[in-house]
Amino acid sequence: MELWDVYDKYRNLTGKTVIRQERGALKEGEYGLVVHVAVFNKNGEMLIQQRQTTKKQYPNLWDISAGGHSIVGEDSEDAIHREMFEEIGLNHDFTNERPYFTINYEDGFGDVYIINDCDLDLDSFKMQPEEVQNITWANKDEIKQLMNDNKFVPYEDGFIDLLFSLKNRKRGILKNSFDN
Repeated sequence: MELWDVYDKYRNLTGKTVIRQERGALKEGEYGLVVHVAVFNKNGEMLIQQRQTTKKQYPNLWDISAGGHSIVGEDSEDAIHREMFEEIGLNHDFTNERPYFTINYEDGFGDVYIINDCDLDLDSFKMQPEEVQNITWANKDEIKQLMNDNKFVPYEDGFIDLLFSLKNRKRGILKNSFDN
C-alpha cells in the first residue's frame, strides 16, 4: 500500500494523504504528483524501458526511461531519484535540479526531468524485475515507430518531440539566448 500526499491546485500540500491504488482516492480539487525522467546518451538516443507483463497500466509497452508516483513525504526530486534508482538502477543527484517542465493533468502534476550525455552501456543498468522487463537505447524515429505500432505508452506525439528538442538545452523554450 502506497500513500500519496495530496496537493491543492496551486501545488500546496493539503496535509491529507490517500491510498494511491484506490480508484477515486483523489476528490475534485485534489491532486497527486507524478515524475518522469528521459535519459539520453551521447548519441542522442533515449533510454527506454519495456514495462512488465504484470503492470496494471500499459503492460508490455515501452516507456520513457523511468517514472512513477511520489509517496508520502517526497518532493519531486526525491521521487524521481527513487523511481529511477528502483526501476533502472541509475543513481543521479537531483538535489539542485528542477524539472525541465511540468504537465498539469486532470488529477495531478507531472514533473519531467532530462539527463543528457549518459555514457553508460546497457549492462550498467539494473532493472527492477517487478517493473521492467527490458531496456534499450532508441532514437526519436524508433520511438515514433513503436508508438505507431501501439508498442509504446500512448503519449501525445508532441511529448516525445519535446523531450528530444529539449535534451541539449539548459532550460526554457526559446531557441536563442539573449544577452541583456
